[in-house]
Formats: sequence, C-alpha cells, structure tokens
Amino acid sequence: MYSRTFVFSKTDEKVNTDCLVEEIRFREEVPRIGNYEIGMELTGSGTVVVYTDTGKLVYKHDMIGRETINGSFSLNVCDVIPEGMKCLYEKRSVDIRIHGEELELHRITIKQAKCPTLYAVGDAGVTKQSLTEQQDVEVSLMEWGRIFPAFVEKGVAVSDHVNAGMSMCVFQTEGHYALIQAHLKIGDYLMLQFSREEEKVPDDASNASYRDSLLRYIDETRARGAHPILVTPAEKGKQGVMLECVKADSDICRELGVRYHVPVVDIQKHSEDTAFGLAGLIVREYKSMFQRAKLDAYSRLAGALKERVDTLEWHEVS
Repeated sequence: MYSRTFVFSKTDEKVNTDCLVEEIRFREEVPRIGNYEIGMELTGSGTVVVYTDTGKLVYKHDMIGRETINGSFSLNVCDVIPEGMKCLYEKRSVDIRIHGEELELHRITIKQAKCPTLYAVGDAGVTKQSLTEQQDVEVSLMEWGRIFPAFVEKGVAVSDHVNAGMSMCVFQTEGHYALIQAHLKIGDYLMLQFSREEEKVPDDASNASYRDSLLRYIDETRARGAHPILVTPAEKGKQGVMLECVKADSDICRELGVRYHVPVVDIQKHSEDTAFGLAGLIVREYKSMFQRAKLDAYSRLAGALKERVDTLEWHEVS
C-alpha cells in the first residue's frame, strides 16, 4: 500500500517555510483514488486548522502556548463532476492548507487507508460552493458540509459530492450518483440532504415522487452493504418563515427513518426556531477567520450537527 513521508527544513521550497508563517500549503500527487491517513508534525501556537484545496475543514487543534504536535486526519481523494457539467474531473492529489500562528512544518506522512467513506450528497443546504482563489471569501456562504469533516471521528473519510442547486434529478442526470455507486463499498455511508423549496407548496404527487426517490437511494445503498443517512433540510427564510416544502420534506425523512430504520439528522427541527437555521448560516467574517484560524462559530455549528450523528455506529472495514 502507498506510504510516503516528507521531512521539511525551513528552506524547503515545497512548503515555503523559510520563516515562521500563518499559512503553509502542501500538495502531493498520489497514485490512485481512495482514502488516505495524513499525519503531520508541526510547531505553532494559537488554533491550528487544516483545510483541503476546496476550503473543507478537516482538522482543528487548540495549541497550549507554543508547542509541537503530532496530528492526523482521514482524507478522501476522489474524482468529481464540477457544477453544471457532466464530464469527470480526475483528482489524484492531496492538497491541504495549514493555518495557525508561528507555524513550522517538520513532517507530513501520507498513507493509504482502509477505512469507511462517508459520501456527503445534497444541494446548497450542505455546501453552497467550493472556495477557490478567485472567489470572494468574505461573502461566501457557510453551510455545515464545509466544516463537518473535522468533526467526524478519525478513521472515517468524508467525500464531498455537493453542488449548489443540485436537485435529486440533477444528481442522477449529471452522473453524480453513478460516480458514487462505482466506489461505494461495504461499510460506507451515504448522507443525503435534498430540499424542494423552489416548489413552495408541494402537492401529493410531488411528495410521493420525493419519497420514492429517497427510498430508492436507501434500498440501493443497503444493497451494496453501505449505510444510508437522511438529513432534513433547514430553515433558510430571511424572516424565519418555514417553507411548506421544507416541512413536507422533513416529515418524509422522519417517516422513512422510522419505517426503514434509517438514521435521520434532524436539522429542520433544530433550525425552525432560528432566523437563518443551521445550514443557512451566513458567515461574513469568513475572510478574517480563514486567515487567523478563529473558528469558534464553525466549531459550534459543526458541533451541533455532530451531536445528531454521535449515536451512529461506524462500522470498521475488514
């Protein structure tokens, strides 16, 4: 199995650590898609966080003074289909950004890992958009999917297949579902959150179609020995007005959860009394948080969600 260790000096051009810095970027090609355990030895202070190249938070540690730590996290490398496209983008690299104070990176280890994968699937309620160099991070929208990987227990890698505006129909027609099915294995998880909020007031036929689609995903996921998880949509109305379809969608998720013994992460129940809701939080301080690694708001957001999945049993892959 693939395993490599990289040892760095202060003058190493690969990570540009010729002085104490607040950000270190690392990129390394890997031979194949799959899950990897990333280990790192570094010295720093403050809060150390690690993001993927698309802005997903995968690791967070509060330093005690200035100290040296050995941290690790699971990372999924997988092909994706970019938003609005049907062609496959092949990804074969580990890309991370390390943020903190007075950082010195000493060592990074990449090992191929045999562990479960949690496939996160859904619309803008999961992750509005991927963060890139060209986007204005100050006005980016922050949803639970962007920070959730850091709060999933070690040994489970999160694979993000979320696009803004991706309906259940688009999930099928653009090939996202087929891509996941090609890699879904025994012991994996498929976490689904879809909403029909554009319909405003769903009718009986629409409710039946939504229910049947979710049930199909449940049955086909279990047929592969994997575990489905349903996530109810959240309140995102500016005045706290719950759309009728969000209520209907949430009721259907709960109904299927009870009838077919599927775990349900009930975000709608948590968010209906708040102005923006858990999955629709607008974080306008994102730019300064990203640079200074001040993630208290993200921690509370992800922690609230994590409480709802702590009861899940993570099955070890034999």
